[in-house]
Amino acid sequence: MSVTELKERLHSVIDTIDNQEFLKAMLVIADSQEKYNDVDKEQLRILKEREERYRTGESKSISLEEFKGRMKDKYGL
Repeated sequence: MSVTELKERLHSVIDTIDNQEFLKAMLVIADSQEKYNDVDKEQLRILKEREERYRTGESKSISLEEFKGRMKDKYGL
C-alpha cells in the first residue's frame, strides 16, 4: 500500500470513529511523529548510516555501565 493510499485509508477510518479515547491516542502518535520532522535529510542519512553500521557489527557499542565507568575515570563524574 502506498503512502497516499495509507493516508486516504486513515482519513476514512478516523472520520467514522466516535471513540474519544482512541482519537486522543491517535493524536499522541501524530504529535510524537512531528518531533521526527525536525531532523533534516542529512541528519537522517547519517542516522541511518550509523544504524546500518551498528546492525552489521561494523560499529562497536558499549554498555551503559561501561560508558559510566569511562566518564567517571576520565572526568570524575
